[in-house]
Amino acid sequence: MQNSEERYLGPLTPEFSEAYYKLRYEVLRKPWNQPLGSERDSGDEQAIHGILVIKKQLLAIGRLHFIDQNISQIRYMAVHPSFSGNKFGKKVLEYLEGQSISDNRMLVYLHARENALGFYEKCGYTQMEESELLWGVIRHWRMEKKL
Repeated sequence: MQNSEERYLGPLTPEFSEAYYKLRYEVLRKPWNQPLGSERDSGDEQAIHGILVIKKQLLAIGRLHFIDQNISQIRYMAVHPSFSGNKFGKKVLEYLEGQSISDNRMLVYLHARENALGFYEKCGYTQMEESELLWGVIRHWRMEKKL
């Protein structure tokens, strides 16, 4: 991490809570005409939320869940559309993987949207199987990575 005034990578802070959920909605729900509020779920309270902020602007987010003693799941990865392709998502992904390792959960999985498969493969994830078809439109694939 660089100067804390310029760059922050870590857990969600109260200062960025509203921006976090707004980005999650704008990137992951709004383009498919999902209602405001659909970006939140009951898992938010128990999850570890990771954010990347540069110059006080929230650029990338993600969420980690502990599934059992050995396994974690990553969900709700999103990068601000103006900053896609700048490796900001990778930084958040690495932060969340580090949280999984810190808690001795050495297998992490996620359900990647079809358009994100290449990103996750470059980050060391292996495609396991086709999973859900979200809203009858967005094909997902289960991917795993041993940490």
